[in-house]
Amino acid sequence: MEKDVAKITSDLSGVKIKKSLFGSVNSHPIKEVYKITRKIGSGAYGEVRKCYVRESGELRAVKIIKKKALAEEERKKLKNEAEILKELDHFNIIKLYEIFEDKKYYYIIMEFLTGGELFEKITDESFYGDFTEKDAASIMQQVFRGINYCHANNVVHRDLKPENLLLESNVTSESLGGKKSMKIKIIDFGTAQQFEVGGKGKMEERYGTPYYIAPDVLNKSYNEKCDIWSLGVILYILLVGYPPFNGSEDKKIIDAVKKGVYTLDEPEWDDVSSEAIDLVKKCLTYDPEKRASASEALEHPWFKKFAKGEKVKKSLASKAFINLKNFRAGQKLKQAALSFIVSQCLNQKETDEMEKIFAAMDKNNDGMLSKEEISEGYEEHFGYPIEDEELDSIFSAIDTDGSGAIDYSEFLIATMNMQQLMSKQHLKQAFKMFDKDNSGTISKEEIKEALGNLEEDIVDVIVSEVDDNGDGEISFEEFERMMNIVVNCKSLPQKSGDAS
Repeated sequence: MEKDVAKITSDLSGVKIKKSLFGSVNSHPIKEVYKITRKIGSGAYGEVRKCYVRESGELRAVKIIKKKALAEEERKKLKNEAEILKELDHFNIIKLYEIFEDKKYYYIIMEFLTGGELFEKITDESFYGDFTEKDAASIMQQVFRGINYCHANNVVHRDLKPENLLLESNVTSESLGGKKSMKIKIIDFGTAQQFEVGGKGKMEERYGTPYYIAPDVLNKSYNEKCDIWSLGVILYILLVGYPPFNGSEDKKIIDAVKKGVYTLDEPEWDDVSSEAIDLVKKCLTYDPEKRASASEALEHPWFKKFAKGEKVKKSLASKAFINLKNFRAGQKLKQAALSFIVSQCLNQKETDEMEKIFAAMDKNNDGMLSKEEISEGYEEHFGYPIEDEELDSIFSAIDTDGSGAIDYSEFLIATMNMQQLMSKQHLKQAFKMFDKDNSGTISKEEIKEALGNLEEDIVDVIVSEVDDNGDGEISFEEFERMMNIVVNCKSLPQKSGDAS
């Protein structure tokens, strides 16, 4: 017996567009999608090269890993990193775009970052000589935000160190002293793990690097607070230029960490603020139960004093709020395509201003916007509250993964200029994502695969909404028409006395 229309409509409205639909293995040959160019690094398992998206010319990095060089443990780490990164959506965490493979290699497509490791910078005297406490606060605020987002999503990193913090672009003398922000990205989630909510069930596996490993990890009974200890060590180094736990060999360093005794009375600390010293102590608290959480650290007076938020352009914030209110994606296929474009096609320059607006609204720094944060941001900006009904309407339209909060990609979909999002290049890339077999049309099977193995009648409805010629498949022209449909919606209400 066929399902009735009401039931199918209800099932269709329940289809969620998950981040993990993207960033997985691409079935196309890599050379069809990317032009791979010069080598920029190499290691035991392969090399890193520059690559360009053929459709748009966008620059990315590709890790080319020899399959036969990977032991089983390393293969597991690679798979684990890919699984975790495709679920994470934060501007201070490295973006994994997609993965390709052939008989000999894995190809991991990542963001291209030009600034190098933070470790290289803090060991370079010419850089460190101009480095201020304000610079340290700017860097650490970003790292704590990224880790707070991870912990809010039940992910623990387990190997935080300066080598795993990359600068997005080259740091110049203009960047130091707070004249221009230094953008940080957290990398290497190979040993990261999902943890249980509420700290039930401690982790036991020993991961980490001697200088930065927490004593609770060495004792093989720890939770996500092991990351906070590591960040405390990094903060210590940024402030005075050397680690709190030292030794001539790994064993001696680990013995020092196990004791957990460090000093704050050398002459170098004389010029460090009392607020910074207090935060170091809160992060390097031996008992993890008493150690600060990432969210608590972000509320610390040191950040309030030294890490000022970046200024948001008022005109852009107004446009963002108007777009947020008016956004209606319409068809599920369009929602999925927009999610793909935002997560896979945009570059940092295109999203820079929206990132500042999102960060300003994200009061608790968890990398997601709650209804309360949207409401508060709206009232702060316009001077009057948003109606509850309208707020509910915003969430039902924008929260496409059904998480109960608006994540960064969902925010970008709703607030960015639609003409910019839906350029011909972006639409072609999104179409190719669905068209796995390169046939030039999107079949029902490809939609099922892309959207998470939906039931046949739901797929029929999705296709029928777009398939103008009734051939049961979606051509690029039909796809493009669907994407360019503007859904009628209410404009922003004006209060009496508001400027027109």
